[in-house]
Amino acid sequence: MKPLRMDDIMEQEVQNLSGGELQRVALALCLGKPADVYLIDEPSAYLDSEQRLVAAKVIKRCEEDLALINVWNTHTHTHIYILKHKTGYR
Repeated sequence: MKPLRMDDIMEQEVQNLSGGELQRVALALCLGKPADVYLIDEPSAYLDSEQRLVAAKVIKRCEEDLALINVWNTHTHTHIYILKHKTGYR
């Protein structure tokens, strides 16, 4: 989970985390638990554009490395474009 920059926020109190930091923690917790299928609802919510791309790449890498199935929900056209063109999703 190094790409999600978890080291930057590990020592902070949860109530002091920003929305984007909370989203990164939630994503790391989700992907850190073994499952056959992951339902990920708007994983890019509260993330800046750089972190959206990082999150998409982390999820894609987990899919490939662990042969996971992910179901994404997103309403952001930019995020859909990033998934398709920047990370190789189909």
